Amino acid sequence: SMLQELKQRLTAPGGRIEQTFAYLDPQSALDYFTMANEPRYVTSYRNSMPIEQVAEKVIESIGRLPIDLIALGPGDGQQETRFAQALVGMQSEPDLRAYLLDISQPLLSKAHRYAKDRLDAIRGVTVIGMWGNFHYLPLYEQIFYSPARRRRIFTMLGFTLSNLDNEPMFFRDCLKSAEPGDLAILDFMIAFGSTEHPDEIRA
Repeated sequence: SMLQELKQRLTAPGGRIEQTFAYLDPQSALDYFTMANEPRYVTSYRNSMPIEQVAEKVIESIGRLPIDLIALGPGDGQQETRFAQALVGMQSEPDLRAYLLDISQPLLSKAHRYAKDRLDAIRGVTVIGMWGNFHYLPLYEQIFYSPARRRRIFTMLGFTLSNLDNEPMFFRDCLKSAEPGDLAILDFMIAFGSTEHPDEIRA
């Protein structure tokens, strides 16, 4: 149905494509994967992210509570897996559920396999792949229901935040099921300079 909606938007006059649709087809997913794994991109953006320091701050904040890591739009899942590894490495007794929620089936498959390969052998860690649209996050009850007290950490890594049409609306509507004490880990770029002079922004 999503592919059908994309087709309707592309063929309609004045149609506007929301960023989510960019990852539905396998070719678009492959293009993203190829770009995100280019050596220059990895060096500039992935390796420079202070994942371990962020994990350390998170553990300082939540203490020994079990963790539900909810990765929104994880792409190939490499940053989210690295973050999960850092978190469980700092837990005295690992207790982490990693939810990978992505609208792209090809990318979700890649992320799920990557995470399972690196986390499955760790006792107390569960990896769950979920095909869905994080714009409808409150509908996924399995993420929010837990009879035991667990601390939720929502992540949007890989500059996913910049793909949103309306950031305040997303936090107001899509994260309304979050509770006090839940955390959000986001990365985004701030550009200084005119859009007419991209060299200034890159500098």
